[in-house]
Amino acid sequence: MRRREKHMYVAIWFYIATFFTVTILHVVNSVEIPVNFLKSYPVYAGVQDALVQWWYGHNAVAFFLTTPYLGLMYYFLPKAAQRPVYSYRLSIVHFWAVIFIYIWAGPHHLLYTALPDWVQSLGTVFSIMLIAPSWGGMLNGLLTLRGAWDRVREDPILKFMVVAVTAYGMATFEGPVLSIKTVNALSHFTDWTIAHVHVGALGWNGLLTFGILYWLIQNLSSYLKQCFSSASPSLPDHMEGIWVSIPSFPEP
Repeated sequence: MRRREKHMYVAIWFYIATFFTVTILHVVNSVEIPVNFLKSYPVYAGVQDALVQWWYGHNAVAFFLTTPYLGLMYYFLPKAAQRPVYSYRLSIVHFWAVIFIYIWAGPHHLLYTALPDWVQSLGTVFSIMLIAPSWGGMLNGLLTLRGAWDRVREDPILKFMVVAVTAYGMATFEGPVLSIKTVNALSHFTDWTIAHVHVGALGWNGLLTFGILYWLIQNLSSYLKQCFSSASPSLPDHMEGIWVSIPSFPEP
C-alpha cells in the first residue's frame, strides 16, 4: 500500500526514530531466560551486563530526551519565529547522523573499568564524532532566527527557545569532552558530571518545554478571542438571549 503523502517533515522522522529505538532498547535490555512462571535470569552477566545497561541508559537519554525534543524544536521554533528552517537539507543530515552515531556512544560511561580498552576507545570516538551533527542542529535552530533577532529582545517565548537550543549545543559539546580519557580521569565521580546532565535536562528540555507551552497558551487564547469576537453574536449576547427566553417557556 502506497502512502499518499510523498514527503514527511523532519520532525516526524525524529518521532519515528524515537518510537522504534525505544522499543529496541527495551526489548534488548530486558531479554531474560525464564526459570518458572515467577522467576527469570538475565542473559547478560559481568562486564557484558554493564555494557548493555549503559547502552540502554545512554540511549534512554538520547531517545527519550533528545530526539523527541529535536522534533519539537524543528516544529515550534520556526512557528514561534515565523521563519522557515534555515536549512532543511542540514536538518536531514542532522537526523541521520545523530541516529547512527548517538546509539554507539554508551561505552564512554565505562572508562577505566573491566570493559576492553578497544570498546572504551570506540565509545570515545563515537562521542567525539557526535559533536558535528549536534552542533549542526544547534546552528540550524539558531540560524532559523535570521531576520527575527529583533523580536528575541522582546518575545519571552523566543528567549526560552534560544537559551534551550544553546544549552543543547553546550551539553552536546561537554559530553564528548568528558568522554576523553584524560578529561574523564579528572571529572569522574565529581559534580561536573551532574552539572552536565542538568545543562541538558534543565536547560535544553526544561526551557524548550516552557517555551512551547507559552506559545501554545498564547495561540490558544488568541484563537478563543477570535472565536468570541467574530461577526456572529458574542457569548454574552447568546447568554442574554437564553436568559430572556427562559420566562417564556411554557409550564409543564
